Amino acid sequence: MSAADEEKLLARVKAAAAMILDEYLSCESGHDTALYIEELKAPQLNPHLIKKMLTVALDKSEKDQDMAAGLISLLCVRGSIEPEDVEAGVELLLRSLKDLVIDVPKAVTYTARFMAHFLEDKILPESILSSVKDLAGADLGPELIKSIGEILSLPLPVTQIKRKVKEIIEEFYVSGDLVEAERSLAELNSKRSGHEAVKRTIVLAMEKKNRERERASVLLSAMTRVYGSEQFFEGFTRVIRSLDDLSLDTPNAPALLANFIARAIVDDVLPPNFISFVPDRLVASERGREVAGSVKTLLEQHSS
Repeated sequence: MSAADEEKLLARVKAAAAMILDEYLSCESGHDTALYIEELKAPQLNPHLIKKMLTVALDKSEKDQDMAAGLISLLCVRGSIEPEDVEAGVELLLRSLKDLVIDVPKAVTYTARFMAHFLEDKILPESILSSVKDLAGADLGPELIKSIGEILSLPLPVTQIKRKVKEIIEEFYVSGDLVEAERSLAELNSKRSGHEAVKRTIVLAMEKKNRERERASVLLSAMTRVYGSEQFFEGFTRVIRSLDDLSLDTPNAPALLANFIARAIVDDVLPPNFISFVPDRLVASERGREVAGSVKTLLEQHSS
């Protein structure tokens, strides 16, 4: 590709970034966004795509900024972009921060919130913090590091959600009151609560006995009414992504997750071909293959 063609492609990707973000803020379809990024066929420019999306988000409301950060996390989970792309995109953003603060005086504060979100979601390595001063400059770097530290020292939104979800689930295990559990989950009222509630329900149930796991499956099915299918899908995908860590404390985590997936498919809250929508790199891992094989076997047993 010639230098001129590369410039044209970069310009197209940057233009697409603004449109992708605005479209997502309007319809909140991560699936459509992922498809659009694939259609660009420019994975080498994903860092520029991410940088542009974050730059555009600086002029948005706080709610929209949170959604923009959430979209990038979602695209990582879906495999449309890689954590390395996010790191490179954030580095590009930091290099341009000195210019951005001219038009957006609070750009440092907003960037700190983006970075705290990505660090919290583990799609940005903590090692980037040691480079912030060099990337953002001696004037803005220390301020940015301080802001990130202040945000991460607070009770983070996802931490609060995890605690509340655990309380709701534990109460449901005791009472069996599905209507009350649905109401309590709906009251969490956070864009991040859906997939996190699904993930926490599965993870917590792995430590329980069969009775609680059965109730967890019932609650999971009800969650599609609360959060919708996309958040439900993402929650299961995030558990697959965490299997290596989960297996340290729960060696049979892949088998337990396969049971939850198969049950959700039988209950018509996950599609029969759910595994085919999971990012290839997750399914190709040892534990990912174990989950996929177990789901296939369980479904065959159910249909026989």
